[in-house]
Amino acid sequence: MEDILDLEDMPLSITPYEDIAACAMAMDCISDMDDALMSREDAALIQEIRTMVLKIVHTGIKEIYEANFYEGDD
Repeated sequence: MEDILDLEDMPLSITPYEDIAACAMAMDCISDMDDALMSREDAALIQEIRTMVLKIVHTGIKEIYEANFYEGDD
């Protein structure tokens, strides 16, 4: 599972906005699912999706921030 969640080397789409939008749609799909009513395997899958979404959103927001506010050491 660690290799799935290692997103540092994974390129994002052309724009991080598309990745963030896709993550929002993924979270919307699983938002009303109750972990208590699922099997352990399904609950683990939902938790894995949440973890991946958070990492992708973090990476996308970081890219947007750096593109807008980065001041290089000239």
